[in-house]
Amino acid sequence: MTGKPLFDPTTPSSATLNLWEGIAAVGVLMMTADEDVAPEEEDQLVEFLVQQGVPVATAQAAIQKALQVLAQEGMAPLGGAACRALADTKQAEVAMRLAVRIALADGFVLIEENTLLIDLIHVLGVSESRLEQIIQEELQQDERFRPLGELDPPH
Repeated sequence: MTGKPLFDPTTPSSATLNLWEGIAAVGVLMMTADEDVAPEEEDQLVEFLVQQGVPVATAQAAIQKALQVLAQEGMAPLGGAACRALADTKQAEVAMRLAVRIALADGFVLIEENTLLIDLIHVLGVSESRLEQIIQEELQQDERFRPLGELDPPH
């Protein structure tokens, strides 16, 4: 890799995204990073947005808009639109938490997903140390990653 991000805020797109659409776009970018979109990933994306207070119909519409931009314009324009919607906002960290959650969804982080996470922190203005914190928090929330001694004993 040459060090140039996969996308940046200057990448033109015909789409303008609001904050929630920007977060949905980050989720879609992470879902498609490995070119293998699992149905559970889209469900997880809807669930995440709903947990943030977004109505289900709004969450689904935001995801569909992101998927449409991706299909019509590609990854770079979708990423650019997401960056413009989220960069240097409080929601940038929310988007990073979603990206980490989707990256960890299948139990491991692929090289493509890791590359995308690194690109996202740079374009969204989130520090590498904050990304590490988010990863650790998400790992602690996921029972698959707890040490055996920390798992709840069977009842």
